[in-house]
Amino acid sequence: MITVSVKSNGHYGMEDPIQWPPFMEEHPRYAWLAAVSRKPENTQDPRLVMWEALREADFQFVDQNSPKRFGIVGKTRLDRLGLLVNDATRRVENFEMENGRRDELHWLKTHMSDAFDRLDYPSTFRDMIRQHACVQRFWMLTHAWLEWHVHIWHNYKITDEDTSPRPPVRDDLMGAFTTSPIVAQSLLGGGIPVPFSRLVYMIVPHDELESVVPFTDPPGFPLDDGNLFPPTKSYL
Repeated sequence: MITVSVKSNGHYGMEDPIQWPPFMEEHPRYAWLAAVSRKPENTQDPRLVMWEALREADFQFVDQNSPKRFGIVGKTRLDRLGLLVNDATRRVENFEMENGRRDELHWLKTHMSDAFDRLDYPSTFRDMIRQHACVQRFWMLTHAWLEWHVHIWHNYKITDEDTSPRPPVRDDLMGAFTTSPIVAQSLLGGGIPVPFSRLVYMIVPHDELESVVPFTDPPGFPLDDGNLFPPTKSYL
C-alpha cells in the first residue's frame, strides 16, 4: 500500500495502474491489471474519451447566475462516455449469464455505473473532474478484468465476444514491469508486454551491456503534487 494524491486530471499519476504499467511480483493479487488498455493511437477511436481529461468546455452550468457555479457534464461528452459504459455493462451481464456472478467483476461494474450516473448530478467543476475520472477508472478496470480472464487466459467464455486470434504481443495493452524472470515468462506467454528490469545483482560476468537507457517521465498526464483536493491523501 502506498500513499498517493489526486492529480489535476482526477487520477493518481504514475502510481496509478491505469495510467502507467504496474510493477508485478510473483503471485500478485491483481495480476489482471497487466491487461489495462493502452491509449489508442487512432484519433478517431471512440474509446479515446476514456483517456481525455474533463475540460471546462465539457462542463454545463445549471444556473449561470448562481454564485455556487454548479453544473453537470455536457451532453456530447456524456453521450460518448455512455456508449462505452453501456457496452461494458452489457458485456458483464452476458458474462454473468454464462459464468455466474463474480464479486470482483460485479463490484467494478457497479462502481463504473454509479460514477457515470453521478455525472448528471449538479456539482462543482472540481468535484466533477473526480467523478469523470472515476468513470474512466472503473471502465478501464472492468475492461482489463474481462480481457485477462476471457481473452488472454480463457478462464471463462462469453459467446458473442470476438474470438479472433490476438497478436503474439499485444501492443494495445500497457502490460507490467517486473524483475522476476518467472513473471516475465508468464506474462509474455499471454502476449502481454513486459518491461523486464534487471537489478545490478542479477547481472553476471558473461552478460554484455549494450547501452544504458535512462528513465524518462511518461508524457501525456499530470505529474503534479496533487492540487485538486489539497492536502487530502489517498491509499492505493
